[in-house]
Amino acid sequence: MSATAQNPSNETFVLNLGPQHPATHGVLRVKLVMDGEYIVEAEPVLGYIHRMHEKMGENRTWAQFLPNTGRMDYLHALAYNHNYVSVVERAAGIEVPERAEYIRVITAELNRISSHLLWFGAFVLDLGGFSPLLYAFDDREQILDLLESVTGSRLTYCYFRFGGVYNDIDEDFVAGARAFITRMRERMPMYHALVTKNIILMKRLKDIGFVPQEMCRKYGATGPVARGAGLNFDVRRHEPYS
Repeated sequence: MSATAQNPSNETFVLNLGPQHPATHGVLRVKLVMDGEYIVEAEPVLGYIHRMHEKMGENRTWAQFLPNTGRMDYLHALAYNHNYVSVVERAAGIEVPERAEYIRVITAELNRISSHLLWFGAFVLDLGGFSPLLYAFDDREQILDLLESVTGSRLTYCYFRFGGVYNDIDEDFVAGARAFITRMRERMPMYHALVTKNIILMKRLKDIGFVPQEMCRKYGATGPVARGAGLNFDVRRHEPYS
């Protein structure tokens, strides 16, 4: 938090961001107290993105609810597919073949990377950098092509089934996945040069909105938020799901 935000002047004003605003990436309302261009207080107003999945689940069978999981977060739908089928399989005592376990993890991780690429590109765009968005979307399209070849869809996947997956992968998918991994490793220095070595972007990010380690522990933060705070924690390593 900046010194201005910690010691605001008496000339503050209230600004409503959302619930529908072109600067937000979803339906969200935040009530802001502003001191010039500095945010002094932020009060999120929840509920605008609620889509009644729980209520719909009351009138569906376990299998009929599968498509809903792909719409809870359409950018990383396979994670929700995976969570849902894993819970049902554990409750019903269903054993998943090892090959299917590997396919699930590979496709879900590819989907996770595609989700991160969209976040990364849009985040930098919001900060005033346009080029990284184009590169990120170019790489993301490579993943969507791969996932479409095996799932039949580019978004809102419904690929996992209780006990496995509905379609096997082939040699073309394996070759494409290997080629993409090589491509991304080669692209990382470029992203590093465009973003983390960009003085303007770093000035707009440094010491802004960071989450202390203690707060991460208090609220159970995981993923990039926890690791960004310096916590050596990855739920995939500490509590393996497959």
